[in-house]
Amino acid sequence: MIYYNLELPINPLSKSINFHDLPNQPWSLYSIENLNLELINFLYGIGICICTAAVFTTIGKQETTIHIDGLKIGNFAKLNFVKSTGLHQMNWYSLKEESKLFPSLRPSENNLPERNYVNFLPKDVELKETAVIGYPGLVNVGVPHNITNINGIRKCLSLGILDKNGMPLTVEKAVDLFSNYL
Repeated sequence: MIYYNLELPINPLSKSINFHDLPNQPWSLYSIENLNLELINFLYGIGICICTAAVFTTIGKQETTIHIDGLKIGNFAKLNFVKSTGLHQMNWYSLKEESKLFPSLRPSENNLPERNYVNFLPKDVELKETAVIGYPGLVNVGVPHNITNINGIRKCLSLGILDKNGMPLTVEKAVDLFSNYL
C-alpha cells in the first residue's frame, strides 16, 4: 500500500493559526515553529522527528506535475494533512520504461536534498492507484505521484519525517510506528 489514512486527535497547527489561512502558492516552505508543539512531542514519543514542512495549494480544476520528492525513486513516507472545499485525489504511478525518462529538477532552496523534486512526463508513467488522503495521511512520495484537483481549494500541509536517528522512514516503518492510529 502506498498511503494510509490516520486517526490522530491532534491539530497540526498552533492554536493561533487557521488551516485555511496557510499560503496560497502552489508550493511554499512552512516554518516548523508554526506547528502544534503537542503534535511535535506526540510524534517524537512514537519515534518520529519532523525535518521539513511545506504547504501545497491547488485551486480549481488542476492536475499537478507527476513527480517524486527527492532525487531517486524509493519508499519514503511523508505525513500529509489535507483539507479541501471540493473534490480531489492523489495519484501514484509506475514507470513504463526508465530509459525513456526525462527528469527535470525543480529549483532547490538552500540546495537541501529534501527540497528537490524529479518530474516525469505523463507518457513515461502508468496510473497505479488513486486515493483521497485523509487528515492526516501517510503517503509514499518516493514513487511518481501527483494531485488531481477537480474543484474547490485544496491545501496540504506536508511534513517530512525521519526516525530518531535521522533516517528517512519507509511507509512500512511509519505504519509500524503509527499502528495504534490506523
